[in-house]
Amino acid sequence: MEPRPLSALPRNDALEALVGEPMLESVPGVGASLAVTQTRVILVRDGSERRPKTGLRAWDHGTVDARMEPPRGGNGRIVLGTGTNPYAAVSLFVPAAWWPTAVRTVERIRTEARRARRAARATAPGRSRARTSEI
Repeated sequence: MEPRPLSALPRNDALEALVGEPMLESVPGVGASLAVTQTRVILVRDGSERRPKTGLRAWDHGTVDARMEPPRGGNGRIVLGTGTNPYAAVSLFVPAAWWPTAVRTVERIRTEARRARRAARATAPGRSRARTSEI
């Protein structure tokens, strides 16, 4: 029996099955979907079951930045900055009909990234969370 394409499955069920953890948000795009979990941002290309190495791309929350370009000509764009090089980015084009979901998903990515960066700074060596006062 041939596996059903990702688009033939209910979006959230298919994505959760592929990423292996519960999703906080997700948005379908042109040729791929973007999922946000408690620990990662995951890009799932359509047909990823045939592309084990390139079909799933994942980044920890503290390592990715998200920006948006509003819909023009029927599609908007989510750009994920994935490193210190400004050209290290991945784009997902989102149909205008899904744009409100895309906005919510990007806001979740930004919130989780801030949370992860704060946690990393708080646990960095040499930093003490305890405050002392002099009398």
